Amino acid sequence: MPSMEPLIPRHTGLYTDFYELTMAQGYVVSGRSENPACFDYFFRESPFQGGYVLFAGLNSFLETLESFAFGMEDLEYLRRLGFQKSFLDYLKDFRFKGTIHSVREGEVVFPLEPLIRVEGTFLEAQLIETLLLNFINFESLIATKASRMVYAARGRKVVDFGLRRAQGLAGIQASRAAAVGGVDATSNVYSSFLYDLPPSGTQAHS
Repeated sequence: MPSMEPLIPRHTGLYTDFYELTMAQGYVVSGRSENPACFDYFFRESPFQGGYVLFAGLNSFLETLESFAFGMEDLEYLRRLGFQKSFLDYLKDFRFKGTIHSVREGEVVFPLEPLIRVEGTFLEAQLIETLLLNFINFESLIATKASRMVYAARGRKVVDFGLRRAQGLAGIQASRAAAVGGVDATSNVYSSFLYDLPPSGTQAHS
């Protein structure tokens, strides 16, 4: 699939949990922000009582990570929330400079095996954790469900038609993940445009 603009075009640094920021501030205040850190991403159980997961979301995550930063409006908002000036000054020039090792997107993976390793500083690892979990967990879930449906269809065409029931803008990622899972087309015109997926549809009941 072609690389496009990130799903979150603005305020990417704020796409996180509040505690990730308070932890990161603690590292800066205590002088530990540049200490080396490493964490592995894995899951404990496969969804749908299945035996595998189809790994997805890596491209969405990496594209967004490239633009992960804190603009002046973001920093002013964090200042109003009570974050310290020394921490906000640190965030002004923040960019992830660490290393990410990962299995390939679309690969079949299993519980308890490390799928992604993040290497960087304490601050880097802390700040991108929520972004990674959000993208990888959701898209892998949808890709796995799609692959099971494609398998059950036994060669018949399968079309993603989930936009009207998806959780808001997650429908964009869901269509992409379903394609990773093997569906033939999508009803989601926006995702069709973004990811060069074949559009398809049925006919209204009327």
